[in-house]
Amino acid sequence: MILFIHPKTELLLRENLPMSLPALINRLDRPVVGKFHNEWTPTDVKAARVVVMDVHWYLSLKSAIQLSCRLKEINPDCRIIVGGISASLFSRQLLRDSRIDYIIRGDGEIPLKLLVDAIIHGASLSEIPNVVSREFVSPQTYALNTSDMDASNYRDISFFPTLERRVLRYHDIYSTPVTFPTFPYLVVFRGCPLDCPSCCGSVEMQRRLFNRGFVLRSAEKVKEDLVSWGEDPRIKFVNVFHDFLTAIQPAYSEKVLSEQYKLHLSYDLFGLPTKEQLDLLLGAFLGGKIHFCLAQKHSATRELVDISRLIQRIRQAQSSGRYEVVLTYVKRYLSDQEYRKAFQAVVKETKVSPCQVDYWWEDFPVPDEQGSSSEASYQECLSWSHKYFFMNALFRSGILVYRLAPSLAKSLSHWYFS
Repeated sequence: MILFIHPKTELLLRENLPMSLPALINRLDRPVVGKFHNEWTPTDVKAARVVVMDVHWYLSLKSAIQLSCRLKEINPDCRIIVGGISASLFSRQLLRDSRIDYIIRGDGEIPLKLLVDAIIHGASLSEIPNVVSREFVSPQTYALNTSDMDASNYRDISFFPTLERRVLRYHDIYSTPVTFPTFPYLVVFRGCPLDCPSCCGSVEMQRRLFNRGFVLRSAEKVKEDLVSWGEDPRIKFVNVFHDFLTAIQPAYSEKVLSEQYKLHLSYDLFGLPTKEQLDLLLGAFLGGKIHFCLAQKHSATRELVDISRLIQRIRQAQSSGRYEVVLTYVKRYLSDQEYRKAFQAVVKETKVSPCQVDYWWEDFPVPDEQGSSSEASYQECLSWSHKYFFMNALFRSGILVYRLAPSLAKSLSHWYFS
C-alpha cells in the first residue's frame, strides 16, 4: 500500500493542499490512501511500503520531521518520500534532522512515479531525476513541460477520502458570493509569468528551484476542468489564483472563457483588466467574488495601477449584480502618502470591500543560485510552525458562524480584513 500523509500546517484552511498534488498522486499506478496528520493509524503505517508527504508550505516543516520519526518507529521498513517547495529549499536540513528517505527537489510529476515504482520493484534509484537522499544525489534532472501538465489529472481527489468529504461539505453550505479557499483550484500555470521579488513562484525563483520558467497549461485542458466541475452537482464554485486574464496573452483567456460555466467563481486579479477582458470573465460564470489589486503585480509592490481605470473596472463588476467585489491592499504601504490617498479614493468612490493581504507578502524563504536556502532561514521557519494559529482558528470559527448565520459571518470577515 502507498500512504499519503498531509503534515500539520497552520494555514487559513488546513484543507488547502498544494494545487498540483492531485496531478502527482493520480499518476501512480498503485492505490494510494490519503490521510491527514491526525487520522492515520499504526495499522495504516505497518501496511505501507511507501509513505508520501507534501512539504510545500514552510509551516509544515516541523510537523514533517516529527511525523517521519514516528512513522519509522512503527514501520522501519517503509520508505518516506517528500516533495514541495519547502522540501526542495531545505532538502539538506531535512535529511539531516528527520528520518525521511528521499526528497524530490523540483518538479515531481515524473520523478515521483519512477521513484515509487523503483522502490516497489527493488530497482536502482540513483538515476531517477531530481531525487536526493543521504546516500546519493541524482545526476539527472527533470523539468515540467506543457505536455506533462496537460497529461495530469487535477480534478480527482478520491484518493483522499476525508479531504473529499470536507471539501464537499464546504460546497454544500455555500451561498453566493462567499467562497472558501479550497478545492477545486483551476490550475493554469506552474510558476508565474510575473517576477514579484518575495514569491517562490516568480520567474527567477522558479529558475533556481525548478530549472525552468513558468509553464502554461493548454487552454483546452483548462476548459475541460471547468466543464467537468460545472457538470458535477456537488461542486458549486471554483478558485482561480492563477490570473490568466491579465498575465497571459488575450487569445488564451478568449479560448478559456468562450462559454458559460455552471459555477460560481473566486478570482484573484494580478493586474488591471481591460473592459473587454472583464466582461468576458463576468459573463462566463454564474457569479461569485472578484479581487482587484490596488497596486501592480498582485499587490506585491507599491507601484499603483491606473486608479481612474481601477474605479471604472470595479464599478463594471459591481454593476453586474452577481459578484462581490474586493480590493486587496498591503497595510504597511499605507505609510506612503500616494498609496494611502489612492486607497482612500477607491474605497470612497466605489464602496468596495477592502482586504489587507500583508500576511501573504511577508518575506518568505528564498533559494540561492543552487536552489537551496540558508540554515538561518530554516531555523526561523521551524520556529514559525504556529505562525497563523490565531488566523486559522478565527477562520474556522467563521465557518461555523457562517453555517449558522451567514450575514453575521460576512460582517465579521469584512471587519477583520479591513
